[in-house]
Amino acid sequence: PIISIFLLLLLKGKKIQMKYWHLLLFLGSIIPFLNVQYGAESTYIRLFMLFLPLSILYFSNYEEERNVILYKYTNVILIICCVSLFFYIIGSTLNLISPTAYVPVFWGEQRIYPTYFYLYFEAQNSFFLGNEYIRNCGIFNEAPMYNMALCVAFIIEYFIQPFRSKTKLWILAIAIFTTFTTTGQFFLMGIGIWSVFNRMGRRYRILLLLVVPILLYFGYVVAGTLLANKKATGGEDSMNLRTEDITWCMEAGMEHPMLGVGLTLREGESLWHGKTLGRSNSLFAVFARGGLFV
Repeated sequence: PIISIFLLLLLKGKKIQMKYWHLLLFLGSIIPFLNVQYGAESTYIRLFMLFLPLSILYFSNYEEERNVILYKYTNVILIICCVSLFFYIIGSTLNLISPTAYVPVFWGEQRIYPTYFYLYFEAQNSFFLGNEYIRNCGIFNEAPMYNMALCVAFIIEYFIQPFRSKTKLWILAIAIFTTFTTTGQFFLMGIGIWSVFNRMGRRYRILLLLVVPILLYFGYVVAGTLLANKKATGGEDSMNLRTEDITWCMEAGMEHPMLGVGLTLREGESLWHGKTLGRSNSLFAVFARGGLFV
């Protein structure tokens, strides 16, 4: 989703000629179709040869309609965000109220999630800077899922909205922080650096470039600290899963770098030499299955 938002940013204010781009997108979608695994052809045709090209063409030529959808998405996430922060503060953190119910959830294995009026769920705990905290998961099964939705909403509000709302940005930023996800912390640091850089005058930007090595070293230390903390506090299995998945996807993609080892749209058919691809990272899975072309 984040990559899709940046694609829309590149298309912002631009009109695409229907006759040329429609032909280009359609022809471009035919080549990966030749590598689709048996049984997934009809689904691929509907999604990637019809729906996706037509959607890109429509939203690139009708910017107002596209932005309306993005703004509505941000508003929906903001409502979820406010509700989750309310219960996270008065319930999960201050313990002023107790969960109203306990919900069994089958997520890998059966788990019991405390919930507040079925509007907010305590789905995960996490260790952060040596202390254990309940992660703000909102209505999602995992904090990383919620974090991704929040980051997309933040990008829309920060980069696409013509008039930024500082209140909305602060609410989204606080919610991202309370997910206690490593990617969320990196995202907030990146936004902070971007914001400081944009507010600097041209003269100060030149001076900033002189201290880039120091900033890179500082960023390296912070990133290392966050990753070490995650590994030392029970996140080693998660990190190993992601590392293995990225490694396998890269190996599979390099076997056929242009078109990958074959697209599949069915669950359980993503094996490659007995290894499951795309367990944690969709970007590398796309490279493995569709190669550089996709």
